[in-house]
Amino acid sequence: MSFFVILGVGYFGITMDHPFFNFTTQLMKLYFHHQTFLLNFFLLLLFSVSLSIRVLPAQKSCLQIDEAYGAYDVGFKVLHTFDHSRSFLGIQNNAEKIDEGIGFRPMQIAIWYPAKAKQTDTHINYEDYFYLKAHETGEVIMTDQVKLEIIKEFMESDPVAQERFNQEMKLPVMAYLNADPATGKFPLMIYGPSWWSTSFENALLFEFLASHGYIILSSPSMGPEIREMPLSAIGMETQARDMEFLLAKAAELPSADLGKVAVAGFSWGGLSNVIMASRHKGVDAWIGLDPSVHEAYDLFEKTPYNNYSNFTMPTLFVNSASYIHSTAFLDSLLHSEAYMVNLPTLEHTDLASQFIQLMGSEQVEEGKLTNQNKGYNIMCRAIIDFLDYHFKGKKPDFFDSLRNDYRADDGFVGFVYKKALPLPEELVLGAKNSDTSLLHQYLTNSSGSPLLKYPAGEIHQLLYLLIEAEMKTLASQLLSWHQKIYPNAFPNQMTQWVEAKNQLKVFAEIYRTNTPCTFSYDDINHTGHIFFLEKKGEKGIQYFELNEKLHPDHFKAQFNLGLGYYWLKQNKKAQIHFQKCLDLNPDQRYGGMAKNFLAELKE
Repeated sequence: MSFFVILGVGYFGITMDHPFFNFTTQLMKLYFHHQTFLLNFFLLLLFSVSLSIRVLPAQKSCLQIDEAYGAYDVGFKVLHTFDHSRSFLGIQNNAEKIDEGIGFRPMQIAIWYPAKAKQTDTHINYEDYFYLKAHETGEVIMTDQVKLEIIKEFMESDPVAQERFNQEMKLPVMAYLNADPATGKFPLMIYGPSWWSTSFENALLFEFLASHGYIILSSPSMGPEIREMPLSAIGMETQARDMEFLLAKAAELPSADLGKVAVAGFSWGGLSNVIMASRHKGVDAWIGLDPSVHEAYDLFEKTPYNNYSNFTMPTLFVNSASYIHSTAFLDSLLHSEAYMVNLPTLEHTDLASQFIQLMGSEQVEEGKLTNQNKGYNIMCRAIIDFLDYHFKGKKPDFFDSLRNDYRADDGFVGFVYKKALPLPEELVLGAKNSDTSLLHQYLTNSSGSPLLKYPAGEIHQLLYLLIEAEMKTLASQLLSWHQKIYPNAFPNQMTQWVEAKNQLKVFAEIYRTNTPCTFSYDDINHTGHIFFLEKKGEKGIQYFELNEKLHPDHFKAQFNLGLGYYWLKQNKKAQIHFQKCLDLNPDQRYGGMAKNFLAELKE
């Protein structure tokens, strides 16, 4: 019998203070009285427990997920490949060379996935994650010396608790290396780590998600040409392209469901993933953990992807108060259902398992570690609830509990929910289907709310779509509303020079011929030129005339109006405006052309 007790303890990693150990001890005492019965009973019990229970190792990590793991075992594998569309300087052994000293960009791709582990499979240790650091810029031959160098570099660059580090390195994790994938199709999460961080930065979260039926791909946060990641626009773009590369590789996984794709990022990765989400219509959900898009919003704002109509996917923010000081990105999201979980007692690094497990001071207050575990569990629960709701249709009970269960825990967690506003095309579609209630709600509100939340460009798009759908009554109401709320905007200026019966038509033509349209001088001028190119000069001249009235002191407006009259052979009018152009001290090019036309017309 003692053999089977030892087997049970060894197999499950059960410690002597575990209830299962106490139970087996009592069982041994009874064995001598009921040998045959208890032996058979114990064999049956051990077999059934082995099928139904997955217990963590005897010595526990300082960071634990207390939430229930899912039904799947966790598989883990690493791909070492290259992005042949980009070059790289800081290469290691076995890299693919372009020229001497220059190689293709190495890509280390860490993948966690739902698996069916065999009895012969064993859990890897945390050090198997850690030594991935050696292969970030290309595979190397692992020796004891290489391992010592990796540890030494880590110790010198980061505040590390030596005792905790040594303990965590030897602990088994939940993942099985190269285990067989589970049968079926599973949603994807593409993850961007924080500045200069590792592919396994949030491995504990990844294992948890994989057990619930998700595939996670992550790669190191690495600069455009060398390992160091710059905090700049080029660094942001580099990581965004890395995440896009991961998505392309995910398409090669037979079990990946490309119809359910989430992008997630911590800190700096929570800026790069915004760029990826903005330019990929296939992204179905966005997650930011203390996302740098708030702290470095100016970098995103200057990109051509600063278009909030692209953000119709649901978004989840998890914030520590020590990092997020403004919410510019969240505040600008109009068409995204947004959830925000605030953990004001946590530090920035408490949102990534690597930093809790390996870093910090030797003397960690018990209260702080408890706080970190509690906060990390809330983050994991929020993420799985968010993903399960949007990808699997499960009711988001946890978000409801944040409103209720945590009220007594004053100050530890906060929750904000922001409803998505409909896109302009959705408002028009509703109106086409005889449901104008939502649109009228905006048009009849004299305060301008909530339509004022829409950027001017989207109001213009809504007006254009109504005109195109021949809903002239609604379009006229919206134009009137717009003129009242924005007196200095183009639609209001237009009314001074365009007859009421033609205002919608003029607006629609300028919008149609300029995408995107700001109704600037150049936009209106371009519309006029389009009509002349289409041999419709009598229509085109109206836009040159409108531009001249709106910009009477603009020498280009005077020149182009003169040019329009010249094309229509209205020479006297043409001479007047060519001369007005010269009177406004034009640049050399326009001045020269105006003089040449005047000389020709006088002859």
